[in-house]
Amino acid sequence: MARKLPSQPEVNIGLVGHVDHGKTTLTQALSGVWTDTHSEERRRGISIKLGYADTAFYKTESGQYYATGRNPEGGDDVDSE
Repeated sequence: MARKLPSQPEVNIGLVGHVDHGKTTLTQALSGVWTDTHSEERRRGISIKLGYADTAFYKTESGQYYATGRNPEGGDDVDSE
């Protein structure tokens, strides 16, 4: 894997949209975390409570970006290019 560059800026990203437009799915794709954790959300397949996920995006010396996040199954950190 390419070496990440030090001292990168911190960015906060918020998602806003209509029902069923993929906000939770996009959050999961970027961070590896499914934010619908409440039992009623899982039963009904909709978001009810505010969810969040932490992830880091790094730029490498070659100019490519990669993201790190938590494995949705609760395993170790995962890297994806």
